[in-house]
Amino acid sequence: MPGKQTVSKVASVVSIILIAVLAVVFLQNVIFIVKGAANPEIPPKVFGVTPLVVLSGSMEGDQPGSFPAGSMLILKKAKDVEVGDVIAFMDPSSSKRSIVTHRVIEIVTAEDGSVLYQTKGDANNAADGSAVPAANIIGEYFFHMPHMGDFAIFLQEPVGMLIFIGVPVIGFIAYDVIRGQRTSKKKEDKTAEMEAELARLRALAGEGGAKPEKPTEATSEETPKDGE
Repeated sequence: MPGKQTVSKVASVVSIILIAVLAVVFLQNVIFIVKGAANPEIPPKVFGVTPLVVLSGSMEGDQPGSFPAGSMLILKKAKDVEVGDVIAFMDPSSSKRSIVTHRVIEIVTAEDGSVLYQTKGDANNAADGSAVPAANIIGEYFFHMPHMGDFAIFLQEPVGMLIFIGVPVIGFIAYDVIRGQRTSKKKEDKTAEMEAELARLRALAGEGGAKPEKPTEATSEETPKDGE
């Protein structure tokens, strides 16, 4: 029936999308693990961009490039950084090599001729304590996804991994089993229909090839002639 065919097609599309999403998540995690192990101080890039989870609200505001805490920040390669651009960098004043994403408010030249970038968080009242050398810049703001940072952190927890990966996988396996049973049932029904049709055709062939019965000849006694 058309309705069942539509449901089957939709289910197949959903399965393909689910597999693709799980494959991307798996590939991303592999890249994070490999690159993170190779250089733990620098966030790994995925497909040419660098994702970061925003933990503080120092960039909350209504300016272009502002973003709230809990967002997933996507960075692109920093080129020709200007005043007003938002950059992510290794904090030169931090001994823990922490990453900060703030807006450039001034570009200055150091005594040795190198370029330094003075930064400030949109929600902060004062500029950052230390200017940022160009070598410390990780990337430039590209776009952000609100709440996706919190979601990414949740996925790293056991419950999150179970819900996001375990439940869809179990659902896909269950769907695959049900689909296999339906396919098997359809084959059985089709086989039964073919056997019934074959039996009908044999029956028709048997009736058509039967020899007609000869009509019974009536016997009559001879009438004796006169005088016998």
